Amino acid sequence: MSWLKPRTLGDVYDLIKKYPTAHLRQGGTGGYKKFEKQNSRIILDISGISELKILEKESEGIKIGSGVTFTNLRNYLATLLESESMEATKIIKELSVIID
Repeated sequence: MSWLKPRTLGDVYDLIKKYPTAHLRQGGTGGYKKFEKQNSRIILDISGISELKILEKESEGIKIGSGVTFTNLRNYLATLLESESMEATKIIKELSVIID
């Protein structure tokens, strides 16, 4: 089994083209049941892709990348709760409850 660690999203796309049966992993290197019967010998570790770790407040909401950890999200939401208006924090509070 080969573990490859692409550095950019472009690298991920290139490797997927080269190894179409590769499995993507975003952390979690333990023996998870869903990975026991892999039909690929190639694992792409995408945990270091900065483009997937986007966490930004936008005019219409919050952009949360697929690589953002729950810990980082909780910390970010706590910061927003301290700095935003009461109306703006209503949804942030609801989201915080969902992820806790």
